[in-house]
Amino acid sequence: MAAPVIQSQSALVKQTISTTITITKPSGVVEGDFLLACLIKDDDDAITGVPTGWTAIEDTPASTSARVASYKKIATGSEPADYTWTGDSEQWLGIIFRIDGHDPAAPVNISDENSGNSTSPTSPDVITTVDECLIFAFFGSNTDTTPVSVDGSLTEVFADVSVPADGGAVSGAGGWENLASAGASGTNIHSQNSAQAWAAHTIAIAPAIVSLVELTHIIHLS
Repeated sequence: MAAPVIQSQSALVKQTISTTITITKPSGVVEGDFLLACLIKDDDDAITGVPTGWTAIEDTPASTSARVASYKKIATGSEPADYTWTGDSEQWLGIIFRIDGHDPAAPVNISDENSGNSTSPTSPDVITTVDECLIFAFFGSNTDTTPVSVDGSLTEVFADVSVPADGGAVSGAGGWENLASAGASGTNIHSQNSAQAWAAHTIAIAPAIVSLVELTHIIHLS
């Protein structure tokens, strides 16, 4: 049994003031892939419109300053070219990851959220129940200064600050690591250049379970 793998990701979208954010589908998506979306929006008003087939994993206000949300979807055989979320007119950051090697029946083993106001956004510890989970941790904030970065134990997959000419600001960073044995993931302490309200998520993605029939076949072939 091996941990799930991030195979591709969309371009990070830095949306100027708008009621919507549209994110392109990652390359190579096939039926059965696990899609993970990370959204960061200025102001804490709710995200009111979600694309068909997507469901929230965590949805967290960063005080009244920002909203951080994560969404999941199992890809079908006819995915659109892009996906659009809707909310109030604000600045957004958004990105989607394509992951395979996950448990198709229950891809998210466990998740949790955290929030605070500091230069050290912290994704919370989660307790996984199966070996070889992919741990994905990210945060969002309304800081408008660089740099932002993830905990040094993670492989960073995005980190950016977006400050449009028409006002507002959001920032965020995310990364992953494999957790070989079931149990505590530990906290991940990220970094931002100024103390601002933030929200952070930890998402543990479960690996595909090899059935007894498949295992017997593998042993036979070897």
